[in-house]
Amino acid sequence: MWEFAKDWAQIVPDFTLLVALSAFLIAWRQLVLNRQNQRETTAKSTFREYLRLAVQYPELAQGNDGTLKGNELERYKWLVGYLLWSTEELLELKQTEDVWTDNLKMLLGYHYDYLSSKEFTEQELKTYSTKTQALIQQVTARKAVSPPSV
Repeated sequence: MWEFAKDWAQIVPDFTLLVALSAFLIAWRQLVLNRQNQRETTAKSTFREYLRLAVQYPELAQGNDGTLKGNELERYKWLVGYLLWSTEELLELKQTEDVWTDNLKMLLGYHYDYLSSKEFTEQELKTYSTKTQALIQQVTARKAVSPPSV
């Protein structure tokens, strides 16, 4: 009988280590999944807020910054800034790069004039992530070579 207990006494420390390591790996995986979920939730709610603002201010969301003056121009710049912020959040999600890219390019295309302006390219462009900068450059390069739609 005591021989059996001696065998268990030798096995239990290894078994305890295995259980502790498994628990650690499960907790780590859960933490990673929670972080990803939080990023996705933040990105989508930021984008949803941009859409709400675009509906509230359709004249600004259309991208006619050449006709805007004073406070309206400032509002427009803030709206584009919000769009770019939501773009950055969405591009940080690895699994959504392909899914969201076309939609973001379309929305950024409305603001071609502002995004390709000297003011924006010299002062603001560098403040965004490399992914966002690349997307902006794709939009402004593509729009520059394609004729405007009538």
